[in-house]
Amino acid sequence: MPDRPDVFVSYSRKDRAFAVDWLVPALIGRDKDIWVDAEDIPPAADWRETVLDGIAKSSAFVFVLSPDSLR
Repeated sequence: MPDRPDVFVSYSRKDRAFAVDWLVPALIGRDKDIWVDAEDIPPAADWRETVLDGIAKSSAFVFVLSPDSLR
C-alpha cells in the first residue's frame, strides 16, 4: 500500500464481486492507488485500527452504496 492511497474503498461483503472484482481494477486502470481491506489488512492486525488509519491516509473515500451496505 502506498503511504497516501488515492482512494479508500468501503463496501459490504455481499458486494465484494462488484467492489473488489470490478470497481478496484477499474480504478487501478486509471492509475489510482487503492486501499481495500481484501489486500491491505495484514493477518493478525488490529483490523479496526488498520481501517481507520487507511481512511485517514487516503485522499478520497468511496462508499459502495447498496441495500446490504446500508444495513
